[in-house]
Amino acid sequence: MQTSREFETLFPELSREDQIAASRQRNASAQPVLKALLKPGDKIRATKAECCAREATFTFAGWEGKAIISKSGLLIAPGSVYSINGEIQRF
Repeated sequence: MQTSREFETLFPELSREDQIAASRQRNASAQPVLKALLKPGDKIRATKAECCAREATFTFAGWEGKAIISKSGLLIAPGSVYSINGEIQRF
């Protein structure tokens, strides 16, 4: 089990195809855990999808398919979540 930050340190060693496969697997394993934990209004810290390198804090609003949706309407990959309400998450 690892945090999203620990997971992302593996990427330089992987091919692009392996990065995509690893991300899909992480998202699939994180989603059921987060569906059980997250409630509307929770603060989540996650890597921003548009830059894939910087984290931001989002307010959880719900789910859109397999993605988390923030209060502002941004979609967040479940595997990119680092913490919920300040509590570090390991998947």
